[in-house]
Amino acid sequence: MGNLKEIALGKAHSTASGVMVDPPKNTEERLSNIEKWLIELTTAFNSINSARLKDKRTVENYHKQITTGSLNKDGIEIGSSFIGESQNTGLFVLTVRNDGYYVGETPYASLSAAAEAVSGVRRSGWTFWKLIDGRTLKEAFRR
Repeated sequence: MGNLKEIALGKAHSTASGVMVDPPKNTEERLSNIEKWLIELTTAFNSINSARLKDKRTVENYHKQITTGSLNKDGIEIGSSFIGESQNTGLFVLTVRNDGYYVGETPYASLSAAAEAVSGVRRSGWTFWKLIDGRTLKEAFRR
């Protein structure tokens, strides 16, 4: 995309594929190229946001399916699902099972171990993982 900007501004003469491109000849052509570049960026941004919303809806559906009533070793209902978001790696869903915490099919012994694994940073799982309404597990379970 950086090449599109340079081409639109008349500063580049080729694309990443090596195809020679003549710089825009006038302001109108430059504005047209900038408009195309902005449309491409907007489309990419909307696509990313759409995927994130879909992930959040999936989490909401998991959350609605909690019916077991059994609690794990930390006092959290088995079958519960929570979300965690990291700037570096994205959005994740954590599910509580009898034998631990799962992100996808990967098991973790603790909330913090799961949080560290998905984010790449050592942190408290009680503050990383959240309910759909945005409260941390620490807030929800008053730990």
